Amino acid sequence: PVLRHPKGVLDAVGAPDGTVLVTAAGRRVYLWSREGNVLLAERELDGSAVNCLALMPGGGGVVAGTGKGLVHFLRFAKLESAREPLSTGADAVRVVAWRPDGEVLAVGLADGADERTGWVELRSGQGGVLSRTRTEKCVPGLMKWSPDGSVLMVGGASPQFYMLRGEPMAPELTMGSGKLVTTGFLFVSNERVRVLDYVDGWQEWDLAKGEKIGKPKEVQPSCVHIAVAPDGRQYLGVNRSASAYLYDAENALVPTRPLSPAFTVSGGYYLDASHVLLTGENGMAQIRLLRPSVPAVTLAHTRDDFT
Repeated sequence: PVLRHPKGVLDAVGAPDGTVLVTAAGRRVYLWSREGNVLLAERELDGSAVNCLALMPGGGGVVAGTGKGLVHFLRFAKLESAREPLSTGADAVRVVAWRPDGEVLAVGLADGADERTGWVELRSGQGGVLSRTRTEKCVPGLMKWSPDGSVLMVGGASPQFYMLRGEPMAPELTMGSGKLVTTGFLFVSNERVRVLDYVDGWQEWDLAKGEKIGKPKEVQPSCVHIAVAPDGRQYLGVNRSASAYLYDAENALVPTRPLSPAFTVSGGYYLDASHVLLTGENGMAQIRLLRPSVPAVTLAHTRDDFT
């Protein structure tokens, strides 16, 4: 079954218990049951576009960033407000990401005065501003914390991306692929990260030294959007085509068959370790169960005395 929205879906989050999911499309958020894909509730937040979602610490709801620069806190139960929204004073919230310990919320903001520049604001769990960092030539569109929460990677529709570290957090490294668009981050460890560029594919970086490690690994088809699996072993890649692909995070090969939902795929999101939501610009979305990876080559071994 297809989950139908009047606008294209910009983000999606699944509840940890697997019962419901929330999608953001246009000016509204939508609550769906995982069983039967039934629409349970929908809500307009502040009259502006809902650009991003993130699971709240504890798993009881989501935070939603909007085009009015607000961050809303919503319970899974009927999408009721869990607390008053945070006001950033910015033109728009583009992306939100909780630190792994759930104590700090990173908020990526657009700069109304310069369409090529943005800000990263760190907020405490109570909402207080901890730091505010300008990101030159990069409007934040994706953010990823290191496993221990000591590093925050920030990227967007630009080849330039940032590593933030310290207390308060500040740009320690300004890096770039020199190509087109940064579309994803995958941490190998707290000091090593793989950066996906639309042209180059995966490039691994040593964050302690600020240096590239080896040559980039080609990704085919290339991806304009990725979602990393909860265990970090695979990622879902989208190229605005009829299919999405599952890639092995280690060697950048396609380990499974394409996922083809019968509409042009513009986004993809992990709901849990075995389910993804594929979305289209026409407002359609579909939940897909992931099959175990199938090796591209199977080696058959025989005893030495057999021919």
